[in-house]
Amino acid sequence: MRRRMFVLVAIAALAALPGLAPARAQGVAIEVSGWERSTAATGTIYYRCGGATCAPGSTVSYRPQERVQFASLAAFRAQHELVNQRMIAASQGRIARVETVDASENDTAGQRSQTVVKAIAFADGRREVMATSIVSDGTRHFSIVSTAPDHAAARANLQTFLPMVMLSGHIGGKPPTQ
Repeated sequence: MRRRMFVLVAIAALAALPGLAPARAQGVAIEVSGWERSTAATGTIYYRCGGATCAPGSTVSYRPQERVQFASLAAFRAQHELVNQRMIAASQGRIARVETVDASENDTAGQRSQTVVKAIAFADGRREVMATSIVSDGTRHFSIVSTAPDHAAARANLQTFLPMVMLSGHIGGKPPTQ
């Protein structure tokens, strides 16, 4: 329950970022071996690690966006510093500290993304890493969040899901026009 509340707080904080607007269509459901899938009333798709192919405790969620307006990397990082403060404030004392560890951007094969990685310290002593990306190919736009016990697992989750998320948008959504 605490993990679900934490993920919901994180998604709500992300929704407050400038330049992100939720999409109306979800596209095609993705099934991933070793991961349990669920859909929230908000339309956000959640995956929870349920097998040996992922780091125990990992979650990944994604949500189509109507549009993504990319800021400079410095501005993206600064936006997430504000999100970090909101996460702490909204956690009702459950989150003690959120530190941005890394921010990066990538532009490959017409797909642009910005990613921020955060270390989260909970008041009860638990620690978690969250990697958050916004991604667009010019036609389809998504936000994707990965939480895991460590940095490597959080990044690996993003690398696993990102191509599938973009493919689901292609199959279930409007094909890109170029």
